[in-house]
Amino acid sequence: MLSLDLSKLAFGFLVAIAIGAASAPVLAQSGNIGGTIGKQDKTVSGSEEKPTPPSKNSKPTKRRAATNQSAPVARDSCKLVGNWSWALGLSNVVFKADRSTSHTRGYTGKWSCTKGTVVITWNHGVTDRGTLSDDGTTLRVSSSIGINFRATRK
Repeated sequence: MLSLDLSKLAFGFLVAIAIGAASAPVLAQSGNIGGTIGKQDKTVSGSEEKPTPPSKNSKPTKRRAATNQSAPVARDSCKLVGNWSWALGLSNVVFKADRSTSHTRGYTGKWSCTKGTVVITWNHGVTDRGTLSDDGTTLRVSSSIGINFRATRK
């Protein structure tokens, strides 16, 4: 019967591998003793080159789009101040720079204007809402009592 000694067999196998490895050609990267390790620009000691920080004078490349909302609306941007022929010329309304208003029938009120939309709150409880024309000469008004009319600058 043939008896095998496993330790001799394992030793022989390791010797054969070592001889085969010694006879294979050795390849290396030129200019670098250790070859590439993991990431580019990384040395054998493990340090990396740090990117240079932007200069203090550099400006961001993104610019915000200009919007009408970014600029504050001027106090009298709607240019309402003055005399207006109100409700088919039957009365007159005066818009004052202090945001007050008066009507020929004795009513007084306060007005505001945002982006061409006018709101007038009268002292007798009626609220008028209007849209000012682009040229600032006509105001289309809708009253809280259900009357719609056009007012014109005098």
